[in-house]
Amino acid sequence: MMTAMAAWSKSPILLVLAAGLPVAGAALAEINGRVRVIDAGTIEMAGQPVRLFGIDAPADDQLCERDGAPWRCGQEAGWALAARIELHWVLCDERELDGDGRLVAICYIGGRQGINLNAWMVESGWALADRRIATDYVGQEAAAQRERRGMWAGRFDVPWEWRRAHSR
Repeated sequence: MMTAMAAWSKSPILLVLAAGLPVAGAALAEINGRVRVIDAGTIEMAGQPVRLFGIDAPADDQLCERDGAPWRCGQEAGWALAARIELHWVLCDERELDGDGRLVAICYIGGRQGINLNAWMVESGWALADRRIATDYVGQEAAAQRERRGMWAGRFDVPWEWRRAHSR
């Protein structure tokens, strides 16, 4: 019979975990609870803002164009996220802290086997895959564009360019 220590010595991953070293792709921390939507790319949990990892959503005041008329795509994107979450409990796996010290995470409704909110926002067309950070949601973005969902139903400036042009 193998002891726990002997088993760890046979597994490099278990040795890394036992030593407290980070594993590539692993979450840094897990938080869960009820949330409030701040905007289409940020929720608040227990008073702490949490940015959705790997996506870039339009700002609340960003306008897009649909059927030749301007529409508040940023506001509608935030409403879509709020409607999807409703009163569900949300689980977030921290990936990093941004330059402002805010938590950046992958968040789920119904646990990790449930709905990935980051992927859902991109697949619904309310956010873009942020290739500057990760390519996790590129397939969902292509599907949203092909099906003309969310912002893809009209014309829009990509969120990072819109923010740069409209920074205060």
